[in-house]
Amino acid sequence: MSTTADSAGGDRKFVAALLALAVGGFAIIGAAWYSAHQFGDRMAEQQALRQARTWSAKAVKSLVFGKGAFKQAYVTTNDRSRLYDLLQVTDIYRYNLLNANGKIFWSSRLSQVGSHKDDDKAIMAQLATGKVVVKRKILKASEIDSVSWHRLRGKVAADAPREVTEIYVPVMVDNGLTGVVETFMDVTDMTAWFSHMIDQGATLLCLALAVIFVSVGGLILSFGRDRRRQMVQVTAARDEALRSEAEARELTQELQQVNERVITLNRDLSDHMQKLQAAQDEIIRKGKLAQLGQLTATVAHEIRNPLGAVRTATYLIERKTKDKGLGIEAPLQRIANGISRCDGIITELLDFARSKALQLEDLAVDDWIASLVEDQAQHLPDAVALECHLGLGETRTEFDNGRMQRMLINLLSNASEAMVGKGDAAPAQHIENPRIVVTSRLAERGIEIAVSDNGPGISPENLKKIREPLFTTKSFGVGLGLPAVEKILEQHGGGLDIDTAEGKGTTMTAWFPIQQTRKEVA
Repeated sequence: MSTTADSAGGDRKFVAALLALAVGGFAIIGAAWYSAHQFGDRMAEQQALRQARTWSAKAVKSLVFGKGAFKQAYVTTNDRSRLYDLLQVTDIYRYNLLNANGKIFWSSRLSQVGSHKDDDKAIMAQLATGKVVVKRKILKASEIDSVSWHRLRGKVAADAPREVTEIYVPVMVDNGLTGVVETFMDVTDMTAWFSHMIDQGATLLCLALAVIFVSVGGLILSFGRDRRRQMVQVTAARDEALRSEAEARELTQELQQVNERVITLNRDLSDHMQKLQAAQDEIIRKGKLAQLGQLTATVAHEIRNPLGAVRTATYLIERKTKDKGLGIEAPLQRIANGISRCDGIITELLDFARSKALQLEDLAVDDWIASLVEDQAQHLPDAVALECHLGLGETRTEFDNGRMQRMLINLLSNASEAMVGKGDAAPAQHIENPRIVVTSRLAERGIEIAVSDNGPGISPENLKKIREPLFTTKSFGVGLGLPAVEKILEQHGGGLDIDTAEGKGTTMTAWFPIQQTRKEVA
């Protein structure tokens, strides 16, 4: 009777444990879903912020007086035309140009000219420190500017709510505020698109979590039944021992065997739980990377087609206006530079999302490195010294030439940008005699190619995040450079080691085995 009561009590405990596990599972799934939506909203806001920064920089450069136009509070007729042209290729539907006192001296909405923005002292104080300020508003569709409203008419009702961002970008001269570029952007569709993509990822994640919780619940239930069965055997052995000393010794031995089996089961269960946790983490990571890869491939494909049309149109305009003295060479060059930069970002996205089989070629590794480094030396800044110390001799192996080129070029670019910056973007600190050293050697694990610089190094906080997709400390790029490098090396059966110290530089070592297996890569 006591055994029956104990069994019933054990059943109630296990049922309570399963209920607690289910409640915890639903809580985690809900938290994951909420976090996914928050992540989608932040991605939309970051995309709007990048567009506003880029447009503001181009707008300031396009002004005849440059940053001086904000101090003079004056723009020319040609300035207004160029600003209008720049506005047509973005999601920005209105802009204001303000002087340091908050007065609007020019706006795409003429009724705003002459009004002041200095009523919000907190915003002007933040702008004075060089900080970009972002405000979110909800407006009716009919309240946004006419051009954007005409695009929406027939698709949404006039009183339909639209999510709008106001982004204030300070224009600084000698660390002092000389003016502000204020942009207005309708991010409703962008936010909805990101939310849709995140919903798909969250759905897959929730399904995976549900499967894992059901599996864990089944293991716990099975373990509970085994433990109850073992306790019944122990109780029977104890009662039998009271009847007979001889039988007690025999049952004691059986009890010891049962205890050993319990210990073995507990050890096995612990091992299985650890493996299950590792498998769960891997499923979640691969699910996130798969969704991100699909998203980046889609975005890159959708952007590259219209980008090609812009490149072709720019080329035709350049041909038709060449030697006619129209003074549009500089804007055309800026368009070409922008196209090249966008094309580089698209290539970075595609490198990360690429999943085709390796196209293996048999190459002499040192000759391949020397040729590629010699070619890249022409594209690096003149201030950067480039050295090669190659130690593979005549060693040959098979690898995908195109992907490995992008891997090594990416490492060289990262080292250069860490020391001298890129374009107008200055480095975090000035480096005396910037130098990159490329070495190769044959190790036990295979071929190693190291790219070392004497730059500022990587902080411990950033080192923990640097391998994560979309993480970047630069004001340019999308944060997929190193993840793409790691993916290329993993496709070749290798990996990437990072050795760094703040103030002493960084060494990134790419390695891969000599023998490659021809197979489809994920």
